[in-house]
Amino acid sequence: MQAQFDNAAATYDKDFTETIIGQNQRKRVWKLLSKILEGKKLNILELNCGTGEDAVWLARQGHNVWATDVSAEMLLEVHNKITLNECSNYVKTSILDLAIPNIEQFNNQQFDLIFSNFGGLNCLNSIELNQLLAKLPDLIKKEGKLVLVIMPPNSLYENMASLIKNSVKKLRSDGKQSKKVNVNGKMIETWYYEAKDVLPNNFKPLVCKPTGFLPSYAKNHANKNSLFYKIWYLFEEFCFKTGSFSAKADHYYLEMQKPV
Repeated sequence: MQAQFDNAAATYDKDFTETIIGQNQRKRVWKLLSKILEGKKLNILELNCGTGEDAVWLARQGHNVWATDVSAEMLLEVHNKITLNECSNYVKTSILDLAIPNIEQFNNQQFDLIFSNFGGLNCLNSIELNQLLAKLPDLIKKEGKLVLVIMPPNSLYENMASLIKNSVKKLRSDGKQSKKVNVNGKMIETWYYEAKDVLPNNFKPLVCKPTGFLPSYAKNHANKNSLFYKIWYLFEEFCFKTGSFSAKADHYYLEMQKPV
């Protein structure tokens, strides 16, 4: 797994972060996160931090972030960003393989927020996911938050594309069966989960909203000047505000709270 994401590190921002699709989805995630962060200085554990775009954003607001990823190359990109943005004092990094998480490295520390963006947990099979979810509550303070951004089994865009192509091929599946996804030339096993599949025992779900419906590979449709995109963007904004069709998005944002 590490080698597969090491390969993607150098071009991840170009392929997703800097695209219209990536920017729109991240903007919506940040908008929802801002409500948690407002008026507080939090200790945050970030899972699958990627190149550190979220870690830098959180750190620049004065929050302490422990950014983790399975990929050493991704963490090198994080270090470059935090140095460039002069927020190294707020960000700590370490290797963490979510499939076999070494939570002992956190020395029994508990966090105000644990955050995983853009489908990092979709790289785990159902057994690995359940093992991780069983461990996360020990790392969260009472009334602390867990925010996961997940890819669901059904994608409205992909279903429409299949219908137009008169194809019965399903591009996504439920958590029982994986699909191979191309990430920078490497085929990575991916599982798709509904909200109920990623809810730890006794945690209270607070917010569930779609972050966007266009997958990253749909770059040809993400043209700000096209009529299709203008209409699609309005549809995405409506669904985001109302929380509609989260289960059919490209990613959905799920915010949960640990009980007292």
